[in-house]
Amino acid sequence: MQSIQASFDSDDFSSWREHLKTEGFVVVRKVLCPGEVHNAIDLFWTHIEKTLPQDDEKPIDRSNMDTWHQWSLDSRGFMTRNTPQCKGSWFVRSIPKVHDVFAKIWDEKDLLVSMDAVIAWKPWWYHSGWKPYTEGLHLDQNPFKKKDFACVQGMVPLYNVTTTVGGLEVIPQTHTDEAKEDFRKRYPKMKYSGDWCPLRQKDPLQGSGQLVLAQAGDLILWDSRTIHGGVLGTGETDREDSNKAQLARLSVPVCMTPRSWADEEVLRERRNAFEMGACMTHWPHEIGDGHSPGTYGYVPIDLTEEQLRLL
Repeated sequence: MQSIQASFDSDDFSSWREHLKTEGFVVVRKVLCPGEVHNAIDLFWTHIEKTLPQDDEKPIDRSNMDTWHQWSLDSRGFMTRNTPQCKGSWFVRSIPKVHDVFAKIWDEKDLLVSMDAVIAWKPWWYHSGWKPYTEGLHLDQNPFKKKDFACVQGMVPLYNVTTTVGGLEVIPQTHTDEAKEDFRKRYPKMKYSGDWCPLRQKDPLQGSGQLVLAQAGDLILWDSRTIHGGVLGTGETDREDSNKAQLARLSVPVCMTPRSWADEEVLRERRNAFEMGACMTHWPHEIGDGHSPGTYGYVPIDLTEEQLRLL
């Protein structure tokens, strides 16, 4: 597995912005402090234990992996219904340093935040049936319909990204005009697609992805024109780690764009999604084509003033 490191302090804006501009991705270090990472993990586990469907006689217990079998998790690890609107998701989104990074990118403080699926992988080295699969290399910005710089996606891993576990992989410099022209030539029919643009299995770029290494609490950023995807790690752990009651991966996608880019219909749909516990896409200022429904009878959480400003 190929991996790559490209991390910068959040205050070193000129350096990390230049790397994002030239390479199509970057890692901004420590946007969450260790205490905030711990609090976020605790909030997600409370959500999992208290709100997800389970057997009342043997409820899900974060400290007992044998109870995790009844946690029905998408095979890709995508937590969609309710979870994008839970306290853990909104806690991470509203961390001031996360907002500050996107405010620097757009030179704008009045931002909307994405309400996308959270990614969780159970430790498949403990139980082979938990081994996830990934969606593969793709684009999230259609190069026919959106040719220019339009969005920076983000992800906050709450556990270290290592070659054992895997995580986000990118192909550097695939966000350039030249790379997108090549993509359009290879995929002419993508002009009729939405923003989800997957690569074929025999695409010449397959196998070129590099795992972006990061520490818990870092913010991984990539230009939406950059080819990226999920990649599974080796799963090779020592005996002590293999029995540790800890998720292999827990990552929170976070993307912010200026509020002024959204029209009233989008703002209304965002409020409805929050109130229904629904999942939207990484595009904060668009409804998008991957919007999933909420849950009947869902009771929304109370948002802080800072969080409401992002809604």
